[in-house]
Amino acid sequence: MKKLKLITILITILALTASLFGCFYVGDTAYDYEEQGNANEPILKPVSETIDNEIDSVSDEVRTKEQQAFSEFINTQFKESIESSYMATHIYYIDPEAGGLDLNNIDVSLGLAPTPESRKEERDSYEDISKEFVKFNRSLLTPEQQIEYDSFKWELTVAKLLSQEKFDYYEQLFAPPSSLDADLVSCFSEWDIRHERDAEDIIKFLNSIPAYVDSSIEYAKIQQEKELFMTNFDEVIKGCNDVLKLGTKSIILTNLLGEIDELEIDQKKKDEFKVGIEEAFKTSYLPSFQKIADAMEEMRNGYNNTEGYAAFPYGREYFEANMMLASGTLYSVPEIEKYLEKKSDLYLNKLFKVYSKYPEEVDAYYDDSAPSSGFKTYKEILDYNKTAMLKDFPEVKNLEYNIEDASPEEKLDEKNIAAYFLIPPLDGDRLQQMRVEPSGRDVESLDTYETVSHEGFPGHMYHYAYMYSNIDSAYIKTLGVESFVEGYAVYAQTEALNYLKDMPIGYIELQKASTGLSYSDYSLADIGINYHGWDKDEMMSFFTDAGYSLDSSSAQEIYDFLRTSPCSYIPYGYGFLRLSDIRLKAQAALGDKFDALSFNTALITPGPVPFSIIENSIAKYIEENK
Repeated sequence: MKKLKLITILITILALTASLFGCFYVGDTAYDYEEQGNANEPILKPVSETIDNEIDSVSDEVRTKEQQAFSEFINTQFKESIESSYMATHIYYIDPEAGGLDLNNIDVSLGLAPTPESRKEERDSYEDISKEFVKFNRSLLTPEQQIEYDSFKWELTVAKLLSQEKFDYYEQLFAPPSSLDADLVSCFSEWDIRHERDAEDIIKFLNSIPAYVDSSIEYAKIQQEKELFMTNFDEVIKGCNDVLKLGTKSIILTNLLGEIDELEIDQKKKDEFKVGIEEAFKTSYLPSFQKIADAMEEMRNGYNNTEGYAAFPYGREYFEANMMLASGTLYSVPEIEKYLEKKSDLYLNKLFKVYSKYPEEVDAYYDDSAPSSGFKTYKEILDYNKTAMLKDFPEVKNLEYNIEDASPEEKLDEKNIAAYFLIPPLDGDRLQQMRVEPSGRDVESLDTYETVSHEGFPGHMYHYAYMYSNIDSAYIKTLGVESFVEGYAVYAQTEALNYLKDMPIGYIELQKASTGLSYSDYSLADIGINYHGWDKDEMMSFFTDAGYSLDSSSAQEIYDFLRTSPCSYIPYGYGFLRLSDIRLKAQAALGDKFDALSFNTALITPGPVPFSIIENSIAKYIEENK
């Protein structure tokens, strides 16, 4: 069987290791993915009785056979997807062989940039897998397998949309902030060398960079010829030059050599590995940044789209497919846009209500004279939340963590990133890892408290600890549907505001309303630029009309970020808003019987999956608690 490179796995790796922040029918399903109502209304329909009756009408032997076959199918898809990326293998497994992976299938390299041939191979692979997948009868599967089935169906649907031939040159490899130069720095800044094989592999991996860079530059030049290229030349060149100026004084090299020192092997081998890493760094890593900088200078006078994806021939369709991926749904852009517009109006009204009720606290908020959270360190915040959250979130035993400064070479301050969470390996010790922007932030500020709550407890750190302890499916644990992963973390950070007992209630309510409004409006601006084709002035008018104060320079920065990073805010904003709506519906349905702890348990039990599955879980929770 040809390999399916599961897109959500690879996207989750990028999103959680360095961040801020047409459909085909494939058999029985408990709910239809196609145009189910309106995006403004979460579906919340329980599984139909007809499916339960169908399950009861077949023999145990038939059911068991179907479940075993599906288990083999989904495990094969998962393993082949992980094996298709050495980076994914390294992140998720300390010992890949013990995890059932075949080392002979894993190419220790970055691979090559997409080509029409490789994209066609992907399309053929998806068709082959679809033919096999459609044979399964969902109603015969266990409840856990039905979650896998529905998740795989959504993922395969979106993968097929994004892999269409007309999109062959739409992926942007040099579009900041996730341009190739920045991704290389992020990739190697947190690289672990855990044993001797890792030491051998990192040398091969470093030496694979030039081939990937060469193929990426070739890909970009073809894009430019086809007038499908998009970048910020100055930003990419500056990023490359910053790396080249540091040269072998890079903290990345220092850390890699330090990792070798920690290995329990003889000194002779350590010295050999160090020489190999230094040589690869000098001859492969550093020269690759010079290649990128030279290529950008060479291409500077050629075509460069300075607008959004809407300027490309099929740009609106490509953006819509990416929106489905980012939102964890199959809703159209106009549906999601209408939903966000209503939410923007709602949160703006909430702001007005908070202002009328707490005018002094609102004035303090906008004068930057608000009270502090009272916490002096990140550790204080995490330790406090780890206990405070237990009244709202189910207990997890493995909540050990480690916080370190991020490498300055990652430039988190320039990217406006306060902290990020590192995905733990599936077979590791469950130690949760967070990296924080090292230049020194105001730890006592409410913004810092929210950031640490988002990345830590009860956000990503807690969520992954719960998943790894309570979900058996490796496929689901690594699925990482971004709208749920990030939407949950924003939801968690807003819930954590309730734990600040000494913080004025008006200030907390204002912060919650501001969070909802800003995510709604930035997501709408993203749609305006990449779907409707707004220029900078149109975007600026949108924000001005919404009450924001933007100068031309700030507006250009926002515009450039949104045009080169389509759907960046959607996982955070749409995910958070959708989860908030799901909670409100549960509260309305249950009234006094609503309980935050049991609700949040039902919310996170399915895993990081598409929204229709989450809604199904909450529908069952409501039925069981009426």
